[in-house]
This record gives sequence, C-alpha cells and structure tokens, in this order.
Amino acid sequence: MHKPIKELLPMVNPCDFVISGWDISADNLYDAAKKARVLEPDLLNQLKPELEKIQPLPAVVNQEFIAANQADRMTNVFNGTNRECIERIK
Repeated sequence: MHKPIKELLPMVNPCDFVISGWDISADNLYDAAKKARVLEPDLLNQLKPELEKIQPLPAVVNQEFIAANQADRMTNVFNGTNRECIERIK
C-alpha cells in the first residue's frame, strides 16, 4: 500500500513558501547573486526571471559593525534609533 508522505507527516506545500530577506543593498536577488557569485552562471540564468522579482526588505544597520568600504552599498536601510528600527521590523 502506498501513502504519500504528506499524509504521514504534517508538511507545508512547497508552493506556499515565500522567499524574502533583508539586505543593505536594494539590488534584486538576481543582481545581488550575480555580484556575489554565489550561484553557478547556468543556474543563475535559469532562475533569473524569478530572482529579478524579489527585492530585499530594508535592513537595520549598526554603523559600528559595517566595514567602511560597504557604505556605498547601503541603499536599503532603516534609519533611526535602535528602538525605532526594532519597532519597524515588528
């Protein structure tokens, strides 16, 4: 007798996943992955149509923990006190 695993274990439908994240750069995921070279070029090109649609959420930045050479990348950040930033994320 065959039974799908989803009937044996409670599982989420993979189509229901939402992919998101935070980054200091406003680049979409395709441009960010291309710059960072984190995926093989063939795979990246296959995923391009979907990755271009995904924009990162604004990040919270503590200037003490960001390298000086990253300042020009900070195009997608919350401004304010730590408390204000925490409240915005909530």
